[in-house]
Amino acid sequence: MDGDEGHGAHSGHAAMDMTINGSAMDMNVINEQVRRGVWERWRIRSNQGAHPFHVHGCSFLVEQMEGAAATPDKQGWKDTVVLDDDDWSEIVVRFDHQATEQHPYMYHCHILEHEDRGMMGQFTVTDSTG
Repeated sequence: MDGDEGHGAHSGHAAMDMTINGSAMDMNVINEQVRRGVWERWRIRSNQGAHPFHVHGCSFLVEQMEGAAATPDKQGWKDTVVLDDDDWSEIVVRFDHQATEQHPYMYHCHILEHEDRGMMGQFTVTDSTG
């Protein structure tokens, strides 16, 4: 590492585009809408390094890690799943509480510097209709 980078060991992160689903956090954007009380399967993949992915407003079950059944340490109710670079996981999740556009839930990387670089999103939870 040469001394001309200016930010020491963190210079690589400063140049990264930290996103989820290709979008950096925008407080004026609702990224997803989910239905209250409906089980969903989410596939979460990391292609920007290792990340602990955290979801607000729920607990979820880790069903798969890279296509294999969840190991005992990953079983049980979670609110965060840790992914290494190029890993993926499938979680099963259900949201039982409403989240409006004025008060949405969030999902994000649980590394503060990554959150600050935009690795977050917002979602609403609405009632299911017929």
